[in-house]
Amino acid sequence: EILKIELLKKHGLLDRSPGYGSFLVERAVDLATVLFLGCVSVLTTFDILPNRVYAYSLIAFIIVASTAGVYLLHRLHLDGSAQATIQAMRECIGDVRGFILIVLITATSWSALAVGWQFCLAAAAIHLSFGQAIAFMSIVALINVLSLIPGGLGVSEAGGARLLMRLGSPEASAQAGVIVLRSYTVIALVLGVLHFGLWTLVRRRRLRNAEAVRPPLSSQHWLTE
Repeated sequence: EILKIELLKKHGLLDRSPGYGSFLVERAVDLATVLFLGCVSVLTTFDILPNRVYAYSLIAFIIVASTAGVYLLHRLHLDGSAQATIQAMRECIGDVRGFILIVLITATSWSALAVGWQFCLAAAAIHLSFGQAIAFMSIVALINVLSLIPGGLGVSEAGGARLLMRLGSPEASAQAGVIVLRSYTVIALVLGVLHFGLWTLVRRRRLRNAEAVRPPLSSQHWLTE
């Protein structure tokens, strides 16, 4: 995430304070969305809690904490670069309509990821409904976050295999499924690197073309005279 912001700053596309402000908003909304999806999944798909009151309580806490966070963000005043970051976060959220739009886009993005996982698991002969895919994806994402291990390497596979077996998949198919999902992550990283390389080449070509059509300094001096 830091590399992304610094690259945007290096190419003159985004200053550091707006970059980190948008990053904080993005991660906060991501966490709230995944927690909400995970709680709903526990209530509708997985029967892993001794009492469903825990899930209902966490859903209520997410709603209250998100509302309080937005309120405090608009009331908080700091100094220096911290205030610039806070201001960037306010601009990202905007009004209530803008905040709702951000939440909807985030939920749509996570849903698209769940659909991708559905197709990957289908390649391992594991067929999940959309609701099951949402449940599986959200709980695995929370396992990755709570493990504090970059990418959830190892922990994601172990937890994901156990969840798939709980959904009725044989052990061998569950293990194959999580390996396919890890390969899907690697493919996404490779595509991201290729996209960045292509974007860099196109940007350099545009800069060269802009310099080629720019008149020389002597011509500019003659034109000003």
